[in-house]
Amino acid sequence: FLARHIGEYVGLPPPPWCSCNACGKKGCPGCIQLMELDKVEAQQQAISEETAKLMEEMRAETAKKMAGEIADKLARAKAEVAEAKRLLELVDDSSLRAILKSEMEGMEASLQKVQSALDNADIRQAAEAASEAEYAFEMAKESLSSLKQFEKGAAKKAAGEAEKAAEKGAAGMAKVASELGELLEKAESSMGSSGKAKLGELAKRQAGTEQALQGLKEKLGGLQQKFSLSEDPFAEPMAKTEGGMQDSRSELGEGAPGGARDGQQRAQEGLKSLRQQMQSMTGKQRQKQQGEGGRQASTEKVEVPKQGETGGEAYRKRLLDAMREGGLDDYGDAIRSYYESLMQ
Repeated sequence: FLARHIGEYVGLPPPPWCSCNACGKKGCPGCIQLMELDKVEAQQQAISEETAKLMEEMRAETAKKMAGEIADKLARAKAEVAEAKRLLELVDDSSLRAILKSEMEGMEASLQKVQSALDNADIRQAAEAASEAEYAFEMAKESLSSLKQFEKGAAKKAAGEAEKAAEKGAAGMAKVASELGELLEKAESSMGSSGKAKLGELAKRQAGTEQALQGLKEKLGGLQQKFSLSEDPFAEPMAKTEGGMQDSRSELGEGAPGGARDGQQRAQEGLKSLRQQMQSMTGKQRQKQQGEGGRQASTEKVEVPKQGETGGEAYRKRLLDAMREGGLDDYGDAIRSYYESLMQ
């Protein structure tokens, strides 16, 4: 009672047990749900870290088993990228308008992503980058085909050459994406029983974390009603978190830790946004309540009534009794300092 009402009146910071640092009430809904969010975040972080560790172990094992085939596929992919670059370099783009030059630059940038992944021997990333490059080349081909009819002379010739380069480049990137995709499937299918069992266990843990998130979601719905919010401030981050967790569980169950990591990252980003929304909402609510109560935070020193004045002895007795009762063991020092600040 004293910590909540006197501390608020004097203008002191919230009591130390308030984990959200946005209210002055022991056991408030905002604090409790933030503590539940802590648990969900910790579970998700642990799953992500163990998935990453297992993925590296599996990658090293696969590299030993399929060293020759991996080297051959990577070399062929690099050759396709080099050929696509060569065809683009043959185009004299000096006469092209800006819009057509931007198409050339887009194709070159997509090739650079594929090249970077191949240099790092990251097969999954290279396969994804090749798929994106194929799409970029296809889109550039369509744009060049449509726009070249408005060009004349050297510009029209250059646009035609760029269109052919885009067509061949798209075919080359499609081949790279297909071959690397097949290599990934083969590598994952060759996974040992131990690795599959670990991924299965992680999938079960991910399902458990999803259940914990659903419990938090239901309670946040109650918090929305309690604060009379017309819109759900948690909808967007919650949807992102749920989608990431579902993808993670699905990929882990299918033995694809690389795909699971993408979902896990989205889930962690969603949880971070969820925390920010919860803290923001609870803080705004406290400000609103203070405003409605007509009490403003003050830094002025408040004199404790002296003996003989109305309520003075009763006040001292209540304050000292409250101090003797103690508090939560983990916050003993912090609570003692809090009461000392009230006495001062």
